[in-house]
Amino acid sequence: MNRRIFPVSSSRDGLFLFGAAMLAVLAAGCGGPEGPERFGVWGTATYEGEPIPHAILVFSNKETQYDTVMNIEDGEYENYDGKGHTGGKFSVSVEAWTVMAEAWEDDAPKLFAGNYNKEIELPPEDTELNLDFKKEDFE
Repeated sequence: MNRRIFPVSSSRDGLFLFGAAMLAVLAAGCGGPEGPERFGVWGTATYEGEPIPHAILVFSNKETQYDTVMNIEDGEYENYDGKGHTGGKFSVSVEAWTVMAEAWEDDAPKLFAGNYNKEIELPPEDTELNLDFKKEDFE
């Protein structure tokens, strides 16, 4: 008697099921402590001395290719739990709104426009970093 374990109609369907099962097994193994050690980062974020109400702040490490993404709310940000920075040189980008908005909402009123074009260096340890963005810092 020739019985199939999976009810498939062709070898291509069987190959698809095998591939899907392998992907599930591989995905279950992801998410472990892979990659470089990460450190907490927190601080205040102001624009011309005033707290930034709502923003997305990104530190991009050019050496490790790991980014640290944080929300700024009422002039404060923080990132802990192994998702912080890796230490080293970072380019900084920030996008801020005067009201709560989503990054894809093009009509949300921006607090400032342009590209922030600065680099920072963070030590390989938990770090407090207070940022004061100035109008002239943006292109």
